Amino acid sequence: MGEIRQSVTIQGMKGSARVNALLDSGAQVSILKYSIASKIELTATPYIKIIASDGDVELGYPLQLFVKIHNRLSKVNVIVIKKISDDLILGQDYLQMNHVILDFNNDKIKLGVGQPRVRKSYRV
Repeated sequence: MGEIRQSVTIQGMKGSARVNALLDSGAQVSILKYSIASKIELTATPYIKIIASDGDVELGYPLQLFVKIHNRLSKVNVIVIKKISDDLILGQDYLQMNHVILDFNNDKIKLGVGQPRVRKSYRV
């Protein structure tokens, strides 16, 4: 499994922030640092129990936000926790849904071709 770091924009209902993201093919889910979620006023409940591989237990909460990479906006489900070294970890859930190709030799990413994952709907 591998990882690449990338500067991305995240958007919530009340704001956006430019953060450093770790695109990690070894992570099963995407995770957002609590301080970043608070900064753009992203909050949610209920809390869920997260047990790390070292046995450390932490409470986190799931929420949905938008991530912009290379001018492409995608919806992503994240778990918000306090103890995380990176601002945002985009795991296999995000990488697979967006057909992301990680080029480790050149430390770059390529977003898959096809329809964007975010579609606007309007009520009449």
